[in-house]
Amino acid sequence: MKQTASRTSAKGKSTIFKLLLGLYQPQKGKILLDGSSPDAHPKNQRHFLAICEQGVALVDGTVKGQITLYDDTITAEMIDKDLALVGLTDIAKNLPQGLNMPVSDINLLQGQLQLLMIARSVVCDPQILLLDEMTASLDRETEAKVLKAIDAASSGRTVLSISHRRGAHDGRIIKL
Repeated sequence: MKQTASRTSAKGKSTIFKLLLGLYQPQKGKILLDGSSPDAHPKNQRHFLAICEQGVALVDGTVKGQITLYDDTITAEMIDKDLALVGLTDIAKNLPQGLNMPVSDINLLQGQLQLLMIARSVVCDPQILLLDEMTASLDRETEAKVLKAIDAASSGRTVLSISHRRGAHDGRIIKL
């Protein structure tokens, strides 16, 4: 199921995601995901709910570390599946040190970084995927590649996306 919230900039769309992630607390009422508070199971949160944002948030270390966030439960097979899903297999294979290449030693284009962030978000196979303005800063050609990866990553999960550009995502559009 795909849902896109659409509204002009600075109108609270991202706040909805922060509430779902438990980063903000509601002023009234409560938010429940599958019957539990968003912060009830932080250890397993990546397996239930994941977010992929417009900005690229790299961590120190290797390309592999960007995807796994150093979670030892993530297997090589999971990573390989993820890289194929987002179309980064060839790039990863051509790195001199493969996935063990320090991220600071490579120059990835903005679109490739976005694809890497999508891979990070779906590696744990979350039930719900939150996409926050994923294509806002991309040119049309790169946007098409990222949208293709998002479409592949959306299979079998609920996807909630935020976009101020109508038509950036398919599925149901909710105008806020």
